[in-house]
Amino acid sequence: MPASGKSSGLPAVVILYGRKARSGALFDDYLAHTHLRKLKAALDGEETAVSDYEADEADLAEVADELQTPVMWGGARLVIVRGAEGILAPPASRRKALAPVVRRLGEIARSGAAAGHLVLVAEGLDVRGRPRKPSTSFKDAQALIDAVDESGGLRSCVPPFEKGLKKALADRAREAGVTLQGPAADALLDLIGRDQMALQEELEKLLAAAEGGAITSEDVYSLGARRAEHSVFELADRVLDGDAPAALQELDDMLGSAASGSSIGILYGLTGSFRRYLSAALLVEGGTEPASAAWKVGVPRFVQKEFLARLARWDSSSLGALLSRALKCDVDIKSGQMSDSLALETFVADACNGRLESDELVGRWIYEV
Repeated sequence: MPASGKSSGLPAVVILYGRKARSGALFDDYLAHTHLRKLKAALDGEETAVSDYEADEADLAEVADELQTPVMWGGARLVIVRGAEGILAPPASRRKALAPVVRRLGEIARSGAAAGHLVLVAEGLDVRGRPRKPSTSFKDAQALIDAVDESGGLRSCVPPFEKGLKKALADRAREAGVTLQGPAADALLDLIGRDQMALQEELEKLLAAAEGGAITSEDVYSLGARRAEHSVFELADRVLDGDAPAALQELDDMLGSAASGSSIGILYGLTGSFRRYLSAALLVEGGTEPASAAWKVGVPRFVQKEFLARLARWDSSSLGALLSRALKCDVDIKSGQMSDSLALETFVADACNGRLESDELVGRWIYEV
């Protein structure tokens, strides 16, 4: 027996929507992911056929046909169309061509007579009225939206305000048997921002490490510090690999994250990692076996293979030149000759491409090892 909106208790058409804003769209990926997960869970127990399309690439008439075609083995069908703002609020020039298929989807939403379920994901729509819901001047699309609303298929993915977000985080922690203290929720928002997907990832780490059934602000900032330290190590590795695109992307992510600290802190972490390689290089050049040198400078055995591969490509002279170039970056930042981000980006690009300057400063770095 094919699944349908009526037989499964789910609406035949669901709209996951965000709100259009001047700077783009207010759309929360975490909420969208949660809504989709719940829809799929509601179909659990059946063999579900899932199709995922982009609205501007799909033939919508064929999508509607697929929605009304029973699955051969009798299970449920879930059809997801992303970028659906192009269907619900298209330019006036496209409305005539879209009208027939939009009317057809409206009929499916009203009747629930479909072999499967359609999810329209529209990240940026006008949202108006009380209660607030999507609004469009495209009459056929508005009729579709109204039909979906009447069947209970509208799902808001507009990010909650800060107060609502803190409550949501606290509720998720409570479900796991842990108390997220108020200052800890403040600290999470301070470090991560309002991206719920990123917040959920950090919350899951905190829940896994929670002791005493509570998460404090100190726990949050401690995790943030460890996260930033790991990112610095990743960035240092990409630099030593000469992988400029990956290194610059890693740096960009760190500069955009409050958890990573200041630019000087990033540079300090990088030079600490480079000095470890220099210490190992000096030991190897003095006759120590590479694996023993790695162990002596504190490299854990499970990452020694990668460490030794990089060490084979860098000797003490080149590492000294790298540290000298890092010192120039430090001077550029502190003297104001360059902005922090530009100085770091220039340093990373130069280091990845071997544009290093060896001068009298090298001796100072070796002395500090």
